[in-house]
Amino acid sequence: MKHIESHIKEFLTKYNSTEKPLFVGVSGGADSMALLTALHNLQLHPTVLHVNFHLRGKESNEDQQFVETFCKEHGIACRIHECNTTEYATQNGVSIEMAARELRYDWFAKECGKNGILLIA
Repeated sequence: MKHIESHIKEFLTKYNSTEKPLFVGVSGGADSMALLTALHNLQLHPTVLHVNFHLRGKESNEDQQFVETFCKEHGIACRIHECNTTEYATQNGVSIEMAARELRYDWFAKECGKNGILLIA
């Protein structure tokens, strides 16, 4: 983990972002949890953004609960957004994957705009 953390710190330092507020998109999967853990270990105080697309029934809710519990146990700010991805896809004539991407990016942009945050990991 230290190797990953050093690369993250180097990247953020290069772009003068170590002192700025930081959002991190977290699905609950291994990759996003590793990134969140590294950012937390570096004491960068990220705020987690998690989207529950409600596409996998109980598993989607379990991912949300996992992320919320992890954040609570580690004192990490966490924001949850829930959406009906299937309905959005149908109404907009797009694939489920495109619907999820559009819903996620739209919410991320709104959260960044409301909070003056320029960086999402």
